[in-house]
Amino acid sequence: MLTLAVCLPGVVGAGEQPLRLSTTDTVTVRADEAWEMDEGGGIVVEGGVRINAPRWAVTADHAELRGALEEPDMVVVDGAPARIRVVLAGGRNTVDGHSDHIEYARAENILRLDGAAALDEGGRKIDASAIEYLLSKRIFRTAGDRRVKVQVIPK
Repeated sequence: MLTLAVCLPGVVGAGEQPLRLSTTDTVTVRADEAWEMDEGGGIVVEGGVRINAPRWAVTADHAELRGALEEPDMVVVDGAPARIRVVLAGGRNTVDGHSDHIEYARAENILRLDGAAALDEGGRKIDASAIEYLLSKRIFRTAGDRRVKVQVIPK
């Protein structure tokens, strides 16, 4: 088991939840193996991956954190399924997703799920082959070869 911890300046965590977010300003990466990408372009971790950050968290079999570890530009994870939780702007709501392959483009604020994808945004649940979710606007687009299911639960 490998643990990497990186301090983030001035970021406050969102509290403890089932897929735990960091309660401090630290990114913690746990996995069976880890190695750096060429030219310091990020890290790759494999086996029992758990990443906890103040505003996002993932569990997966394989993950790539592209860019600086403390603020990666892109997080790519694979698993059976891989899971992600992201805190929405304002810090009070979260989006939870799971699928075979997840890409979290942090700079663009886009979450892409591919392969038996499911997304839960509080009172709205989406199931599809693939989902692209624009976090800043809270809108989605689905694709793939299976029917889409959107469920809205009144507040």
